[in-house]
Amino acid sequence: MASAPWIDPLPLPHRGSNPEAAVGENNSKETQNSAVHSAIARAKQEWECTVDALTQVVCVIDGARNVVRANRAIETWCLGRVREVQGRNLHQLLHPRCDARSCAFSAELDEAWSALLAGGAADFEVRDPILERVLSVTLRAMTPTVQDGAERPTADLAVIVLSDITELHNIHADLEAMNEQLETRIEARTRELNASRDELSALSTQLMTAQEHERKRIAQELHDSIGQSMSAIKYSLERAVAIFQGEGMHAATELLKTTIVRVQQTLESTRSIAMNLRPSLLDDLGAVSAVAWFCREFNEVYAPIRIHTDLAVTDASVPESLATPIFRTVQETLNNVARHARASNVFVSMQSTDCELSLEVSDDGVGFDPTDLRGASADGGHGLRGLRERASKTGGTFSLRSRRGCGTVVRVGWPVAHARSKAESASQTGFTLLELLVVMVIIGILAGFVAPRYFMQVGKSQVKAARAQIDSFDKALDQYRVDMGRYPTTEEGLAGLMGSPPGEPGWAGPYLKKAVPLDPWGHPYVYVSPGEHSEVDIVSYGKDGQPGGTGESADVTNW
Repeated sequence: MASAPWIDPLPLPHRGSNPEAAVGENNSKETQNSAVHSAIARAKQEWECTVDALTQVVCVIDGARNVVRANRAIETWCLGRVREVQGRNLHQLLHPRCDARSCAFSAELDEAWSALLAGGAADFEVRDPILERVLSVTLRAMTPTVQDGAERPTADLAVIVLSDITELHNIHADLEAMNEQLETRIEARTRELNASRDELSALSTQLMTAQEHERKRIAQELHDSIGQSMSAIKYSLERAVAIFQGEGMHAATELLKTTIVRVQQTLESTRSIAMNLRPSLLDDLGAVSAVAWFCREFNEVYAPIRIHTDLAVTDASVPESLATPIFRTVQETLNNVARHARASNVFVSMQSTDCELSLEVSDDGVGFDPTDLRGASADGGHGLRGLRERASKTGGTFSLRSRRGCGTVVRVGWPVAHARSKAESASQTGFTLLELLVVMVIIGILAGFVAPRYFMQVGKSQVKAARAQIDSFDKALDQYRVDMGRYPTTEEGLAGLMGSPPGEPGWAGPYLKKAVPLDPWGHPYVYVSPGEHSEVDIVSYGKDGQPGGTGESADVTNW
């Protein structure tokens, strides 16, 4: 005899109990059960409506990858109707005419399922050429159900969430392309600025050359014009003396003799000026002869200072392009010795090897601490700035050794190969002083016109980059909320996208490919949750790093 199904018997009334009270109690229990079932049905309907409202495709699949349930995003993605997709294979649903053996999505899904069975994370991204989307796939095992106080497994069911992150990838691609373009433009502008700097350096060198040409011209005019005129006057006065002596005019003769002495002194002064501007020996003989002459003149003027020379170089071995720098270096250095060193002896040496031509001037004076000249005035400290610049402009190296009470050594060396190349190019025609000034004015006008517009474009690019970064944060935060059911707190900040909070098993990050970046101006983004303007507020305070502002200093936000 077949047994009836097991049914909970109704409680029997006790003897002496009221049957009407028992019936009322049963009705009350039935009412409570009906209310519970209604609440469960209502919660289930609300949850289904919530899942159907998502833009992501959410499916429950079994071990054969067949769809058990799906939300209405299936219809939004044009994959079919909700009731029609149940029981269909997920891969065939997404790729109706695709061979699973050669499909990248199918292979990634199989690997994710294996990782899921092993208890690991099961997330991946794939570019789907059939759907023409970039998909972010999240695979999670179904949570076991609880019945009668015990967990019951849900067979081999799993939840898969397909998110369309095509727009985010496009934003990342645009951002990377923008960064590359910005870097390319910055490199191009840097090259242009370096070229402008080189041009200005060349102009400075040409200016120094023009100055030397002007000194040479003045010296030549003093020699050819004033010098010759004074010589003629002297000759005439000498003839007058001879005539007056023949006629016995003794008083006139003495006066004329005095005048001749004064004219002779004036002539010597004129020659001295010409020699100081640019000694004719420098052009007629060469740098070595000019240096030897200047040392002799210096020794006569400053008799207490003895000059010792060791010029082991010939005039012919010194390139023409270095003749003037060598002479000016010796001239400036010896003048420094006379003004500051209080030396008794000065040693001037010129040496030449196969690789280098060197000039060294040393003294036994009081010396000084070179670090004291770092804050010197515009004269560069004893004219050392001019010496260093002159050496640099001619391809040489300048060095200085000095210590209080131990004298000073100045050394300048020029590579022979560089000196020869400078000599070969020295014959090229240079610019006049007026042309140099006009060119410098034009460069200044162009710099004032182009530079503001260039940096304005750089500022606009930085604002666009900040907006793109904030958009990527919003996408990552939405994915975080799907997994965690909440946004990161203000204390957790954007760093919560990269690291799992303690005791949060639902975290499936990292949600950014790289660490949370600073904004394009080097300031951290401000994150507030819950926000005043939206669920979360993300703010970059712009270039000045302060709230408010206009232009590049204006705030960039996500609301």
